[in-house]
Amino acid sequence: MGERTVVRLGDVCHIVSGTTPNSTKPEYWDGGLPWVTPAEISNDSHIITDTQRTLTEAGVLSKKLPLLPKGTVLLSSRAPIGKVAIAGRDMYCNQGFKNLICSDAIFNEYLYCFLKSQNKRLQHMGHGATFKELSKKTLSDMMIPVPSLDVQHEIVSTLEAASRLTDVAKQMLDKADELIQSRFVEMFGDIQERTTVSHYVKSFSSGKSLASKERCINLVLKTSAVASNTFDETQIKYLPFDYVPNPDHEIKHGDVIINRKNTVQLVGSTGYVWQYPKNMYLSDLLWKANLDETTCNPIFLWQLLVNRSVHRRISAMATGANSSMANITKPNLMQLPVVLVPLALQNEFAEFVTQVESLKACIRQQLDRLNTLYDSLAQSYFAE
Repeated sequence: MGERTVVRLGDVCHIVSGTTPNSTKPEYWDGGLPWVTPAEISNDSHIITDTQRTLTEAGVLSKKLPLLPKGTVLLSSRAPIGKVAIAGRDMYCNQGFKNLICSDAIFNEYLYCFLKSQNKRLQHMGHGATFKELSKKTLSDMMIPVPSLDVQHEIVSTLEAASRLTDVAKQMLDKADELIQSRFVEMFGDIQERTTVSHYVKSFSSGKSLASKERCINLVLKTSAVASNTFDETQIKYLPFDYVPNPDHEIKHGDVIINRKNTVQLVGSTGYVWQYPKNMYLSDLLWKANLDETTCNPIFLWQLLVNRSVHRRISAMATGANSSMANITKPNLMQLPVVLVPLALQNEFAEFVTQVESLKACIRQQLDRLNTLYDSLAQSYFAE
């Protein structure tokens, strides 16, 4: 796409950071001047206009905070390294950033796309014993290919088009989940009869949280395996080579896995195992529901427990809710009041869910291909 030069980031950008004014002085805060932290930027962030906290002029002057003009590329430089966004208005930031104010030689959206594509590289560039941090000098010395501004705009347009396709696929996945939730309410929302979880579940069983750094054929699930209310078989650790797992702890097709201990938001998250993942076992922080097959379809139970109303009540019953980790007990979950649904109606709902999940699998495959396409384009544009 035309000639280009490879230059240091420090030659085409002015790199600035920030800090935090004294949080005990109310005269420094809530003055309407935006002040951003890395926690407010997600992997999908693009333009940031609003911030959770704001400063007063006194707060800015107390630390001589540099102004980040609208259009500045925000880059988190620690905890974690590599989150990227663009300031949608003039703002300030804390010490967790190394931000880039672009010169006339570089288009900020081009720089945004470049840094997004360099996430792993940026993380490897971090240094520090306690936690890694990206220094201003290291970032300044990072090399970036810089074609003409016209070409930069063309590259951004192409990558944005590819990104929009991935956004559509993600939205379709979200809509599919909403469809399942809507169908659940439609089928069971008017049922007045109540029972408890014990009507559907005979017991809950858990495993052991042993782990090894050495590769082993036997695997144990992390709590993150069901954090999104689906079953993610990639969230695993190796079991010790000399440990012989209990066969009752093995994960099998049709299992309903529940997170018994996590943050208040994630405790009680539940996943359904669609395929048999060989040699995979429960940890002690996860439960497997042992069902009464005469009263319960496992797919129905999964969707019952992830239903928003039910999940809120599970979170509310958790102990230790004021700490970082909350815990639910087996007796409390067994006695949780829930709707009483005949097995035949459960089976009808489960068939619907199965069809939607099949559609979601196709969308995920398409999303994987779109991500590969985006990465391929970015590699061709940004390779030195």
